[in-house]
Amino acid sequence: MRPSNKHDTYPSSAAVILVAGGSGERMGGNIPKQFQPLAGKPMLQQTLESVHRWGKASQIMVVTHAEWKQKTIEIAKETGINILWAEGGDTRQASVKAGLEALVPLNPTHVLVHDAARPLASPALFDRVLGALGENLSVIPAIAVADSLKQGKGGLVTGAVAREGLYRAQTPQGFAFSAIYDAHTRLAGQNLSDDAALMEKIGVDTALVEGDARNIKITVPEDRMQAEQWLSPQWEYRPLEYRTGHGVDVHPLVEDATRPLMLGGAEIPSPLALAGHSDADVLLHALTDALLGALGEGDIGMHFPPSDAKWKNAASAQFVEHALHLLKARGGKLTHIDITLMGEAPRLSPHRQPILESLSRITGLPQTRIGLKATTTEKLGFLGRGEGAMAMATVTIALPAQVDA
Repeated sequence: MRPSNKHDTYPSSAAVILVAGGSGERMGGNIPKQFQPLAGKPMLQQTLESVHRWGKASQIMVVTHAEWKQKTIEIAKETGINILWAEGGDTRQASVKAGLEALVPLNPTHVLVHDAARPLASPALFDRVLGALGENLSVIPAIAVADSLKQGKGGLVTGAVAREGLYRAQTPQGFAFSAIYDAHTRLAGQNLSDDAALMEKIGVDTALVEGDARNIKITVPEDRMQAEQWLSPQWEYRPLEYRTGHGVDVHPLVEDATRPLMLGGAEIPSPLALAGHSDADVLLHALTDALLGALGEGDIGMHFPPSDAKWKNAASAQFVEHALHLLKARGGKLTHIDITLMGEAPRLSPHRQPILESLSRITGLPQTRIGLKATTTEKLGFLGRGEGAMAMATVTIALPAQVDA
């Protein structure tokens, strides 16, 4: 019998298991990375303090190998945070199971499992996971994949992987305690990728909540550099700043059987085409300008001048990807898109779904965060005469707040 995926216990707190048993070989050094310094403190201390700031942990269980027990207790004592300790196993799964077994006598109703190497998890992220446990047995935070994905072999690209519906899982992962304990008991020794995978294996669905771009897992030295920047005084605990950008683009409609009609990155069957230096994708051009406007980075012509032969017939998806790269480089993220196509032609409604799917692939946003609409000008003007098509795009982005120079 498939277990229920829902329950109606709304938690006000949860036990937290911090998994700190890894060796951290890719980080280098002669001690595990969770005990190495990060912005003047051991990384484990930074993570403990992030859980403590959240303030809703009924217990904090730290799982390490036995040789690091004393060091762990000293770090907790230094910060004044009360912890419990359990000895970890040979795998992450075995370590989480050890932490769960140590919590059984305390009878928690819910538990959040978190990596000690993710010291930047915010109280808001913990709250999103805990809140979703009110109606779900299993919850994970995740971020939609925005980068292009490729398969490769022998140093060569062998294929592409569609990124729609793909997410990067993070921790803390939250569970009803009895459900996750049952999964670990039944699947001991199978060494699955994470705790949500165990729940899936026993037939329990896992709910997704929005992750946090700054909640990185520190794995290599470059990750530590990024984390130290965010933990420095000028960045610490700054809220996100939300900005709106607006973009408009117009292209003539022409009869050209040799030129495809591109809308939102999707090729649309039509005897007409949009004329322009690039592929003249009016939706993506408006979207690019909206992103650049929100960032204060000028307009599309400044970045991709029509006088440059390099952009002759270029796919406009790369213009959007460039703007998204600028956004990511500043620690920001795209949260919503609203696009309107204006004109008598081409008709949007027969092609709305493939365009929506294409926009989702290009931007990494789920389709639920993309508005796509069309309207006419009631036969008025050049649009009404079918001489061209126009698009307007509005975007919302989130950036780490900072004082402008």
